[in-house]
Amino acid sequence: GFEMLRDRYGDACAIRALGDTLVFLADPAVITEVLQDKDAVFHKDMVTASLAEFLGQGLLTSEDALWRRQRKLISPSLTKKQVGKYGATMVQRTVEFVRGVKASGTRDVHADMARLTLDVVVDTLFGTQLEGDMTTAIATEMDAISQAFQSLVQTWRRFFPKWFPFAARRRVRRASRTLSAIVAGLVAKKRAEGATGDDLLSRLVAARDD
Repeated sequence: GFEMLRDRYGDACAIRALGDTLVFLADPAVITEVLQDKDAVFHKDMVTASLAEFLGQGLLTSEDALWRRQRKLISPSLTKKQVGKYGATMVQRTVEFVRGVKASGTRDVHADMARLTLDVVVDTLFGTQLEGDMTTAIATEMDAISQAFQSLVQTWRRFFPKWFPFAARRRVRRASRTLSAIVAGLVAKKRAEGATGDDLLSRLVAARDD
């Protein structure tokens, strides 16, 4: 693993893989320099950039001026105090999940963790709980996007142009439309209620830029 590379080559090394150069850093000071001190010099890796096709131009995938604008808007929601509240929600949801797990029998761990993650995300982002049908729909579409991402970005398909009509790309578009409609409904509901909650969506609805 990474520890073997560090032990053999030191705090920085580079390897070639599928035509790309991958650079591994182990020195915390250098990592800080890349991720924080010189963020205007470095851009995100290819895999993260590829997520834009699936997730759009959000904080995770955007760069430069757009990223700085989005980061400024969301920064009040990422204070140490606020992140601590998100952490408390994660603990609460996990405890509730564990209490509902029986000691015997066989479980689908992937499905369990996906549902738990979705519960945490919905609670912290939207400040609500979803009905079973909507939860199932989101989980299904997210699973479709995850499988399509692996197919389009992590296989030989990555070498084809984005307009090439792979079935996986069509699945992504369908899933994205479904998820966008669900999120738009949640945003509309939040605005109608006045967006006064402490969840991330309430804060974003109330946020104003320059």
